Amino acid sequence: MSLARRATTAAALLLAVTLPTCGLPTCGLATSTLPVLAGTSALAAVPALAAVPARPSAIVNAASPAARQAMSELAELAARRLLLADEVAAAKYADGSPITDLERERALLDSVATQLSEAGLLRQTGVRFFRVQIAAGKLVQRGLHARWRIRPDLRPSRQPDLATEVRPRLDRLTPQLLRLLKQAEPLRATPARCQADLTRARQAAESSTRLDRLHRHALELALTPVCPPSP
Repeated sequence: MSLARRATTAAALLLAVTLPTCGLPTCGLATSTLPVLAGTSALAAVPALAAVPARPSAIVNAASPAARQAMSELAELAARRLLLADEVAAAKYADGSPITDLERERALLDSVATQLSEAGLLRQTGVRFFRVQIAAGKLVQRGLHARWRIRPDLRPSRQPDLATEVRPRLDRLTPQLLRLLKQAEPLRATPARCQADLTRARQAAESSTRLDRLHRHALELALTPVCPPSP
C-alpha cells in the first residue's frame, strides 16, 4: 500500500473514531481541519488532525462557570438600566422633550468607544451592544408615554433631572456592562449553548427585577447582541 493510501486510511479512521464521541456540532475536529480533509491530499491531512489541541466544547466548558456568572450579571444589569429608562421617560414627558436625542446618543457611543480597549472588546462588539441598549431604552420610553397618554392617573408625579440625576447613573453602568460583556465572551464559541444560557439569565433577571411586559420585551431586545445567531 502506498504512503498516500495509508495516510488516507489513517485519516478516515481517525475521523470515524472522533466524530461519534461528540454530541455537539462544534466539538471534535476544528473547523479548519475539515477543508483540509476535503480539499488537499490525505498525506497533509494527518498532521492537521494531530495538531488540534483541544475540542472547542472542552474550552467553553472550562470557562463556563465564570462566563455564565458574568452573563447572569449582564442580564441583571441590563434590566436595571432599562428601569432607569422610566425616569428618562418621566423627565421627557414632563418637559415635552423628544424621545430621540441624537446628541446624547452620539456622546454615549463616543464614551463607549473610548472604554473598549480597557474592557478588551472589539469596537464593533461594544458599540453594537450599546446601540441596542439605546434602542431598548427608547422602546420603554415610547411605551410609557403611550401608557401615560391613555392613563393620566399613572403619570409620574415627580420629574427627575436628566443631566444631574439620571444620566450620571446611566453612565456609571457603562463600564460595568462592557466588563461583563467581555467576561461572557467565551460562551459565544457555541451559539446554541450561548442562547440557552442567555435565555436562563434573562428570565432570572426578569423575575428578580419584576419587569412588566413592556420591560421584558425591551430586555429581550437589549440582550440580542450578546450571542451570535445559531447556524
